[in-house]
Amino acid sequence: MPGPVIEGHAEIEGQCGKCHDPFDASAQRKRCLACHDDVGADLRAGAGFHGRAPAARSGDCRSCHGEHKGRDFDATGLDPHTFEHGLTDQPLRGAHARVA
Repeated sequence: MPGPVIEGHAEIEGQCGKCHDPFDASAQRKRCLACHDDVGADLRAGAGFHGRAPAARSGDCRSCHGEHKGRDFDATGLDPHTFEHGLTDQPLRGAHARVA
C-alpha cells in the first residue's frame, strides 16, 4: 500500500477492491460513486458543487481528491478565499456576496 488513506476512508483501508480494480483504472470513478451516492445524485441532477463544477462533471475523482496521503490530509483541497459559491446550492447573496 502506498501509504495510509485519509481519515474518512480509514474504515476501508486495506480493502483495496473497494476503490481499485487492478485491471481497469477507468473503473475508479464508478467505485467512488458506489459509496458516495450523494455525489452521484448531484452529478446526475446537475446540482450541488459536483453537479456544477466542470472538473467534477467530466474528470476523474482523483484529479481533485487525494488519497493515500495520511489521516490528516485535506482531501477536498478547497481554498476558502477563492471557493466559487455559485457552483453550489447556496450561492452567496446580498451582503454575503460583498464580504471578503
